[in-house]
Amino acid sequence: MRNTTFPLMLVVFGAAWLAHEAGWFSDWVSLIAVALIIIGAAIPVTEGINRSSVVAGPMLIYCGAAWLLYLHERISERVVWPLGIIVWGLLLLVSRLPQIPDARRRDRADALRRPPPPL
Repeated sequence: MRNTTFPLMLVVFGAAWLAHEAGWFSDWVSLIAVALIIIGAAIPVTEGINRSSVVAGPMLIYCGAAWLLYLHERISERVVWPLGIIVWGLLLLVSRLPQIPDARRRDRADALRRPPPPL
């Protein structure tokens, strides 16, 4: 499957906007943080496990969770940024493991397996 990050963001933010307009959520900032967590969880599910999704999904989850914790004064800004850099670096290292497939290789293999369109 191709990169689904942008379409997922559109769906989640559209749903969040609709929920806000319906009066279900009044706190936009918390709603955006929850949307980041949902998008981050959906990326590996929709794209599968590949080098891109191993970094993008957990980083969005971290950003949303850190934002919520910061808003509710559970974590300091002085900790959020360095911890985020550490998480990002660790995810980049994990994405370089030989067991993690490259997304482009999988797409090429899928294209080779598909039968040609009828004439």
